[in-house]
Amino acid sequence: MKLANIIFWTNIAGLLGFIALPVNAQPPEYEVKRLDEKRTYEAKRAAEEKALADFPQAKELGGQLSAATTLSACEQALEPYVAQNERRIVSYLKAHVELYDKCRTTVEVTLVKLGEIELFEKILADSHTQDFHKKHSAISKLARIKSKASYGKLRALLDVTNDGRVEGDMIMQSTSRIVMDELFSTVTLPPQGMARFDVGAWKAWFEKNRHLIE
Repeated sequence: MKLANIIFWTNIAGLLGFIALPVNAQPPEYEVKRLDEKRTYEAKRAAEEKALADFPQAKELGGQLSAATTLSACEQALEPYVAQNERRIVSYLKAHVELYDKCRTTVEVTLVKLGEIELFEKILADSHTQDFHKKHSAISKLARIKSKASYGKLRALLDVTNDGRVEGDMIMQSTSRIVMDELFSTVTLPPQGMARFDVGAWKAWFEKNRHLIE
């Protein structure tokens, strides 16, 4: 074969290889992402399996939480474990919290009551966020945690009265108003009538119930 022909076919082979490369080879960043997703999935599965092994009543509780349609039903399912300080439930709830959307608030409250400090700190931080729905959710959780730290935070948030706003057709209530509404639905003998919407009345209520925050 003449030298010119050899060079010609060598160039053709190289060109075909170049063209085929993107089809057969994945970019390095794609492969890294795929491996990360695989590791995340495997770690999650391992956590779920360990949680099931550590907590024999998992299936029974999972059925109760899946069937729950009200906040009260969620609380009834989880309250016995809080009363018994059943720490074995923690790994299970953390691994499956996303499955129980209707009970998510109660699940997170339960985890805090069982000593999950980092989650409590996140809830505290969310109570100051500009995201209205996230803030409302955090305040709702604080009212249901019912610890001295959570009540102390709610007492302090009564002073945040000027952050209400209107966005489109939605009225975003002030932080203090959210606190008053959540406390009214969760505490014993709250202020009644129009006093339930009065910051001063709620501060007086906390003075009368100082054992909740001291």
